[in-house]
Amino acid sequence: MKLQTLISTKFYIEVDASPKKINTAKVTWVLTKDFTDSLKEVYDKNANNFFDKDELELIGEAIYEYVIPRDYLVQLSYSKTLDKNSFLPINVSEKKVYIKNSILHFDYTIDLNLEVKNEHALYFRVSDD
Repeated sequence: MKLQTLISTKFYIEVDASPKKINTAKVTWVLTKDFTDSLKEVYDKNANNFFDKDELELIGEAIYEYVIPRDYLVQLSYSKTLDKNSFLPINVSEKKVYIKNSILHFDYTIDLNLEVKNEHALYFRVSDD
């Protein structure tokens, strides 16, 4: 499975925070329709033009095999200025792969548990080289 074909892939980040704590960040990747359709050649074993639960699980395994060693394709830092050499550890509490509107999605929730500090910003870098 080659994920470098995801040139037009979109992602969304939802941060859950309170005035005192930054709790989590949920990252959702929305892959392309073309990429989703191309997976049917490999993973749609019963050729019903639909990903059954077991087929979707295999796709998820392939995605996780790719993204986990790459820290889920995200780098985070929390400081007054962006430090491109120091990143927070990526601790994922939940992850899932699913089809929505005929397009493959995968999301994961990163546990942050950061104390809100004056003049600090949470920096995200999401990329797939």
